[in-house]
Amino acid sequence: MAQADVAAKVEWLCHEGDRHAGHGELGEAAGCLLEAWSLLPEPREECPATPLVLQGLTRFLRASRGGLDALAGRERFHDVLSSLGLRAGE
Repeated sequence: MAQADVAAKVEWLCHEGDRHAGHGELGEAAGCLLEAWSLLPEPREECPATPLVLQGLTRFLRASRGGLDALAGRERFHDVLSSLGLRAGE
């Protein structure tokens, strides 16, 4: 997928994640945001869309009052934590 296509898809997924979180649909919101994360090319630190996804995850956690339960069981969440140098339970 071309970089512009990835950026557009990531932006759309983050918007959808926000929309779902706003309706209390935490599982759907988490799915959108984690899919967006999975689309980011390595190294993620250099990808211009990375802050958008991290901001979306931050908004999700605030809107869900820490809704880690909606994230914790998802395989991609562990990928996010690993990319940030973290492990579940820390």
